[in-house]
Amino acid sequence: MSDDPTPTPDPTPEPDGKVLADQDKAALIATIAELRRERRDLRGKVEGYAQQLDTHATASTALNSQIESLKAEHAQKEAVWSDERAMLGAGLTDPEGQAVARALYGTLPDDGKPASIAEYLQAFGAENAKVPAGLAPYLGSKAAPTPKPAPAQRSAPAVGGNATDALLKAARESGNWQELARLTGMPWNGGK
Repeated sequence: MSDDPTPTPDPTPEPDGKVLADQDKAALIATIAELRRERRDLRGKVEGYAQQLDTHATASTALNSQIESLKAEHAQKEAVWSDERAMLGAGLTDPEGQAVARALYGTLPDDGKPASIAEYLQAFGAENAKVPAGLAPYLGSKAAPTPKPAPAQRSAPAVGGNATDALLKAARESGNWQELARLTGMPWNGGK
């Protein structure tokens, strides 16, 4: 051991090996402290964003579940409406007849069963030749209904044989209701 005291190296040397001055050390310590505060603030922000992400992920999962539920409900209602549309198109307007058609369609064996009730009803054709007996009264005839005869022209009853169309028209146009009543045989209450 030598008597020559050797100076102990400063614990914060510069990268090139030079010793930092006290002023530079204080600036470096302040910078490190500032960086640590920023890091702490950023960690807090990251944790806040992570919580928001979890909240949004939960909400997204709930919305996706609701969307899938609505899609399934829509598909089910679309199938029901498709069946109703087919039954109405086939002439089944009575709810009881529609129930009979659904029941008959449901009892068909799986092999050879039409894919939908629409195909089942179309299989009967225009002649209704293969219509099951339970369904026939609800389908009725596909023939066009016979038109009702036009009502016969009514003419005013002749009172005393002198009620012509010209006399009736003149009485109507003149506003002589008493004369019109006499010509048609209708009672007249005196305009009351």
